[in-house]
Amino acid sequence: SADSDWYTVTPSKVSLKAGESATLRVTLLPEKMNKRIHYRSAFFLRNNAGFSRPVNVMAVTDHRYPDPFALGKKGIFRYTFGAPYKKLPGGGVRMEERNKSKVRIDFDLDKDATVGIYVLARDSSNINYGAINLGIDKEVLSRCAVSASYWPRFTKEKFTWMRLGLYPMKKGKHFLIIQPRKVVDLKELCIIADDVSVTEFR
Repeated sequence: SADSDWYTVTPSKVSLKAGESATLRVTLLPEKMNKRIHYRSAFFLRNNAGFSRPVNVMAVTDHRYPDPFALGKKGIFRYTFGAPYKKLPGGGVRMEERNKSKVRIDFDLDKDATVGIYVLARDSSNINYGAINLGIDKEVLSRCAVSASYWPRFTKEKFTWMRLGLYPMKKGKHFLIIQPRKVVDLKELCIIADDVSVTEFR
């Protein structure tokens, strides 16, 4: 496809007799792989009769996204976690499974918007992505796994922005309740109302 110009496959054509084999070489083009971390594509092996078989091509780069939630960016509400959770050296808190304390965050929207909710998080156990209970404008909480779908993989060593969800909201006052289900380290929770394009990072 048009956005799969970051690699080549050679040879582009080959003639084989029954029992013969051929080697195809996939060559990455680093100069065209500077916009995201994960690159995914596929090419097809097709014979003269029109039958085809896809071959997946995947690559991971060391690209680093700028902080999409820089302080001062319009439309962002930023919350830094503190008590009742255990403070961590260097900043942040640890939400432990046995700690069922809830945190309520009140905020205002100056317009109707689809609101993205994100946490700057780290997988303290290095085993699971961690999970929390979440309530949006309601006291009854529901399970919300911290998804890595659109973000670099959760690690034990580094805090990474992770998306909890996207929610359509009306102009006015709202609140968010967050409660830990599993052990997870958090630095900040950010609610962004005017730009959800940051979720398109791959």
